[in-house]
Amino acid sequence: MATLLPDAMVRRLLGARLGVILRQRGVSQQQLAEQLDVHRSAVSRWCSGERDPNPGQLRSICLLLAIDPALLLGL
Repeated sequence: MATLLPDAMVRRLLGARLGVILRQRGVSQQQLAEQLDVHRSAVSRWCSGERDPNPGQLRSICLLLAIDPALLLGL
């Protein structure tokens, strides 16, 4: 039986993965925010695990960074 992780832990893991991918791609939080038409603080909150991007934003992040959503979601 799979163990479900608390939401806060899932957000931190998603945020950590997003931060690593941004650094690997040489993309700043500000640049991603501009591409997504959101405030930089929104991207900062995602990277810190404080908040999650909504499904549409998650899709856009994956398209912009050319990554599979499963990578960010840890699937």
